[in-house]
Order: sequence, then C-alpha cells, then structure tokens
Amino acid sequence: MNNLLVSALTLLFIGNILAWFQGNLQFTSDWWYSRPFLTILMFSLPTATCFFFGWRFLVEYLDESLWSARLFSFGIGTIIFALFSFFIKGEAVDKKTLICLLLAMAIVLIQSFWPSNAGELDGGGENGTGQSS
Repeated sequence: MNNLLVSALTLLFIGNILAWFQGNLQFTSDWWYSRPFLTILMFSLPTATCFFFGWRFLVEYLDESLWSARLFSFGIGTIIFALFSFFIKGEAVDKKTLICLLLAMAIVLIQSFWPSNAGELDGGGENGTGQSS
C-alpha cells in the first residue's frame, strides 16, 4: 500500500476520532458538558492538524482530485462516526442508517479502486470539449 495513502488514512482516522470526542463528550458525562472550552482547547489543534495533513496526503495520493478526496474522506468519517456512536454512546444502527453506512463503504471502495480518469463526463479534455486547449 502506498505510503501517502497509509499516512492519509491514519491521520483521517485519528482526526475523525478526535472530532467525535470533541463534539460528543458533552453528551457522555456532565463533567464534560460543563467544560466546553476545555474540550475545545484540548481537541481543536490536534484534530485540525490530523485533518490538514490527512487531507493533503489523500489529495496527493488521488492525483490531486479534490472530489475524489472529499468523497473518500466523507465515507471514512461516516463509518468512524457510526462505530464510535454505537460502541461509546450505545446508539443503535437502524435499517436506514445501515443502508447509509453501506453506501459510505461503497463510496470509499469506488474512490479506492476505480481508476480516476475512467468515464470522465467531459470527454477527457481539459476545457470540457474533449480537446485540450
């Protein structure tokens, strides 16, 4: 597996976990609920750092395609959010959520294994006409 992809996945995984805790610790205990600024100060810099560099490495790995990186990142974030909400908060996964999680996994798999230039809508040209300028 490519080092850029491993680095991107690792950082996005950690970033999404930190983001989950930053947003949801307040709902797991009264202690965290009454300390919002501590939560913000503790989690903001490490979360932002993970997302910044994870995003950079993912975009570079995906041939600088912002759309591919966005969809890939969305899928990963959705899956991590669901797992942590289930295991830490105890939120059940209903049929609708399960279908959305399967779609998120499909997005990640498509972005991972479908060649980036296959089936371009603009005919493959740089100016949308099928021809390079």
